[in-house]
Amino acid sequence: MSTFTKQFANADEYEEWLLNVGPRINVLSITNPTGKPIYRQRTLWMKGASNPTDAAPNTSGQQASSEITVKYQTSDRSLAPAKSTTTTMAEVAIVVAIFFGMFVFAIMKF
Repeated sequence: MSTFTKQFANADEYEEWLLNVGPRINVLSITNPTGKPIYRQRTLWMKGASNPTDAAPNTSGQQASSEITVKYQTSDRSLAPAKSTTTTMAEVAIVVAIFFGMFVFAIMKF
């Protein structure tokens, strides 16, 4: 499983995303911009939670409207952040340089 981080503008945006991808991810942490954890598990954001332990510990309007960062694990590649072409080309260039270096070393050695 790979670990990813995703940012949301507010809690409503996070809830909508979670309803779509919920069964395919494992939420590790949910934090606000200060880096403090503000919510426990993803079940906290399910609408209609009747159990008092499922309520968020601090549900002030300020936190509900602030940016939320979610760290999650998934094996579903469709939920991974998109890679830029530049990043992919840099990775390919590094691998090619390593193999070229090994080739030159092998030729010099023998």
